[in-house]
Amino acid sequence: LNQQVYDHVIGTISGKTGYIRNSLLGNRLNFSSRCVVIPLPPKTEMDEVHLPYLCALELLKLHIIRYLVKAFRLSYDEANMKWNRATTVFDRQIYRVINNIISDMPYGMRILINRNPTINIGSILSVRVTHIKDDIEDTTMSISNNILPSLGADYDGDVVNIFLLINRFQIEYFEPMNPKKLYSISCNDGKFNAMLEKDYMLGIHTLIE
Repeated sequence: LNQQVYDHVIGTISGKTGYIRNSLLGNRLNFSSRCVVIPLPPKTEMDEVHLPYLCALELLKLHIIRYLVKAFRLSYDEANMKWNRATTVFDRQIYRVINNIISDMPYGMRILINRNPTINIGSILSVRVTHIKDDIEDTTMSISNNILPSLGADYDGDVVNIFLLINRFQIEYFEPMNPKKLYSISCNDGKFNAMLEKDYMLGIHTLIE
């Protein structure tokens, strides 16, 4: 009987559906997003990213609604309905609101990006959002070639998770995960890997174009 009770308790708290992982470690996060990654344009820094319009809408939902209420004297219901419409039809006014919100942020818009599985240093990175795309059909996020090894990603349809850092404490806490402060170490041989080869190829392609 004691063994049966022991097995039942261990089974309840262990595994993917167990209490520890499901309730304590595996919580849902609001205002997060997922995007397929593509290369950044030339002359951008390795900690910069360009977010799609729909992703920014989701991450900044409460910021946008609050801005609409204060700036345009809408009710919260009206502001929420306007936000909802903007998720299906591109709204130029909402796009300007997003950029105004970002420009008013003391540290700019900072996010965490992560590609599963999170098994090595660099799987989670703190980066800066420096541009919001104005094409509602474009749901890709542009990132630097230099952070691909850390994420274990490539430009072949790989998806990353995105989480908004909402205050100074979070931004400072995760600043050590800024890719500029991390060395890219190869998981295969332990050697330094700056991925310069892809930068050279991108530069040559740009010159030829």
